[in-house]
Amino acid sequence: MEFDDDDGENVNLFENKLVSACDEERETKGWGEKIDWYTLGVALQKAKKEHKHMMIVIHRMTCSACWYQKSWFSKSPAILNLSKNFVMVNMEAGQVPNDEQFSPDGHYVPRILFFNPQGRLMPHVKFSYNDLYQYNYPGEGDLIRNMKLVAEKKM
Repeated sequence: MEFDDDDGENVNLFENKLVSACDEERETKGWGEKIDWYTLGVALQKAKKEHKHMMIVIHRMTCSACWYQKSWFSKSPAILNLSKNFVMVNMEAGQVPNDEQFSPDGHYVPRILFFNPQGRLMPHVKFSYNDLYQYNYPGEGDLIRNMKLVAEKKM
């Protein structure tokens, strides 16, 4: 649908709405509209500057386990509140740098990693009850516990 705006410029309403929706989807990817998400490059700079830890969510849009994790993650008031203590990043598996820090126990998804303000993985911050998928959290309780411990600098 096109029309002329007040300046006589041709505007495509559908295209503008589609681009806007896609930009929003790329930013949050459904993981929490109220969380301040950053790209990895921006997050690394921000973490150093503000002396904040990073929390990185790695997922695939087509992964059923990711959809499940996203369903409780995106609706959790506790995660939203605690996210303010972190520089938050969510990225698709295909965007992950080829660096073993991002796959300490494999390339599975979803996985949630914590990094210190200098950009180094905190390998000890993980889901403690699964030796196979150590950075996959099946529910919010253990993730919230780890977020609190990292935010309070007890880990």
